[in-house]
Amino acid sequence: MSDNKTTKETAAAENADATYTRHFSDFVSSCGQVGGEVAWTTIAELLDRYNVPVLYRVYAHMVLAHGPSNRLYHAEKAVEHAEWDVRNFGDRCGGLELIALAKRTLEDLLESEPICHTEQGITGHDGN
Repeated sequence: MSDNKTTKETAAAENADATYTRHFSDFVSSCGQVGGEVAWTTIAELLDRYNVPVLYRVYAHMVLAHGPSNRLYHAEKAVEHAEWDVRNFGDRCGGLELIALAKRTLEDLLESEPICHTEQGITGHDGN
């Protein structure tokens, strides 16, 4: 591999890391704002744009499970990602606790929202 190509790849990775860090900082600083709309939008963008580490992905989906839309989807994704983590990496970093927390988020959501059966599948009462 040429030095020029390595330099470009390193610069691209550093730029991506800086952008990810900025978005994550925006998310954290917006969590305390009334309604949390900025936080939910920012964390959704992080999930869409970046290869977020699985631990952060699980927590992001748990946050979004309390957001304005797609709550059931995000709670289920949190469980799915946590289970994937344990299947692939074991419990060396608290994976089983992460699964329990993600499942608790899903259970809390299912207890608090009536579930509707639609042509698209099972959703929360708001159609998300």
